[in-house]
Amino acid sequence: MALIPVFKECTREYLMENWEVEFPLSDWVSIELPFKDVIELDKEIDSSLFEIDDKVEYETNRYDVKYRDSVMGKTISVYVYMDESSSKIIAIDGAVQDCEKDYTTYPIEKTPFADMLQDIRNK
Repeated sequence: MALIPVFKECTREYLMENWEVEFPLSDWVSIELPFKDVIELDKEIDSSLFEIDDKVEYETNRYDVKYRDSVMGKTISVYVYMDESSSKIIAIDGAVQDCEKDYTTYPIEKTPFADMLQDIRNK
């Protein structure tokens, strides 16, 4: 599943306190997002450098964020891509994974991470 661009200020502490998620150590990764999806979200991007169909590359921290879902009865995880220097969430993965048994993936919309994403967007 594709990455969902977010580009909102949000600290790890806020997510841990309000959503009871766990943040492990991060990886340093490079991700690509479609320019047409980020043009309205990333206020720091120089739009004169890109065509609408271009990809924009970001170097960012990637966290495998875990959440214990009591309704589903399992622990699920999703990748959150975050700029540590500004506490800005750049993107969140559209696929959520079951951490306990079979590593089944679910669309984010069918998990509690959809509510977390909506909360971040409304900040």
